[in-house]
Amino acid sequence: MKPPPLRALRRGLVLPGLCGLLACTTIDDFRRYSPEQRAQLVCERDTAIRAQDMRLAEWHRLHAQTQAALDRGYLVHRQCRRVATATTEVCETQGNRRVCQTKEGEPRWACEDTPVPLDAALEQSKLAAYAENIVRGTQERDQAWQRCFAGVLALSPEAAFSRF
Repeated sequence: MKPPPLRALRRGLVLPGLCGLLACTTIDDFRRYSPEQRAQLVCERDTAIRAQDMRLAEWHRLHAQTQAALDRGYLVHRQCRRVATATTEVCETQGNRRVCQTKEGEPRWACEDTPVPLDAALEQSKLAAYAENIVRGTQERDQAWQRCFAGVLALSPEAAFSRF
């Protein structure tokens, strides 16, 4: 299929379809949305809230990892190194001669896992700290969400769109 001519793009015949495919939100959309919908959209993209979500995800990951180590009874130490891969010989005929070259493959990672004894008391204290961080982080994230939502709720569609 041939791409549309540039003049079609200039007339705006293709852009609405493209925005639909890319989930573009326009100022007209914001005018049609309820204040709650606008606040939801703006706060979902708020950088501070996203950063808190990423921190929470990391604490949940560390908590689950620590709990798994406690359940297993040992830690796993992973040691990785780059190793060369097989070489290949590539030959081609150039005139009446055959020329061969050796090509090395891309190096890859080779990892070895080694069980390591764990200190159960230390792992329990880590687990408690992660749980505390999760609780505190969730409260902070919820408060940030409520502040964002209340702030955007009071804005006009145009002002909310400028924060989107």
